[in-house]
Amino acid sequence: MEQLSTSTCQQPIEPCWWSKFTSKAMQNKFILIGDNPDSSWSVSVSDALCELGVLEIYSAAAAAEQICDPDVRMVIVDAGAVAGLTPLIVRLRQLSATVPIVIASASPTWQTAKEVLLIGANDCIRKSLNPEKLQAAFQEILARARH
Repeated sequence: MEQLSTSTCQQPIEPCWWSKFTSKAMQNKFILIGDNPDSSWSVSVSDALCELGVLEIYSAAAAAEQICDPDVRMVIVDAGAVAGLTPLIVRLRQLSATVPIVIASASPTWQTAKEVLLIGANDCIRKSLNPEKLQAAFQEILARARH
């Protein structure tokens, strides 16, 4: 299993950091399928999710092994880092019918968005380096998945 990184919050930890987290949040896992854990975008995703749980970065093959973990709350796929996006989404959806799959692209087109949504992705978002925007998008996707 090729785990590229387990990311922690890049923001400074406040003295009472534990009060922000519940035991449930500490169990939440978010998987980012990408190839560069040190990229600015990966760091922004980590910052966006640090209050919600742990971000783990995997290659596409290794992520497929992890999606069945009951603590996984979302899979985020860096469309630019994955060859064979369509087969990957199909495989992930076969392994888990319930975990939200989000495709992130630097320049998504409506054709790409339509294609990935029709084959099983829950959402297609534009990559942003703004952790607040990413956090809002991820929280909205999680809220939709709960209903």
